[in-house]
Amino acid sequence: KNIAFVPQHLASKPGSYVGKDPNSFLGKFVKMGFPGINPLNQLETIEHMWVHVEAVEGDDLVGSLDNDPILSRELPLHCGSTVRLTVDLIEDVLE
Repeated sequence: KNIAFVPQHLASKPGSYVGKDPNSFLGKFVKMGFPGINPLNQLETIEHMWVHVEAVEGDDLVGSLDNDPILSRELPLHCGSTVRLTVDLIEDVLE
């Protein structure tokens, strides 16, 4: 599995893609953060996971989660879950 803890100051930040046309993300994998709990210290954290963008509805991107959550187990998500997001939440894009 591709699992690693990244210090917060080194983690990707949302907002880098603000202003881009949502349609430019169709068919791509985008990374976004989901709330979670760090198992080492039980503190709130962000789990960064990939979403495959399959549709654009207005300003929303709609896709399927491409990871099984490890830290975000309180959320009703699993690999393949439908996820809605906006461009401002994108942290990275797999070109």
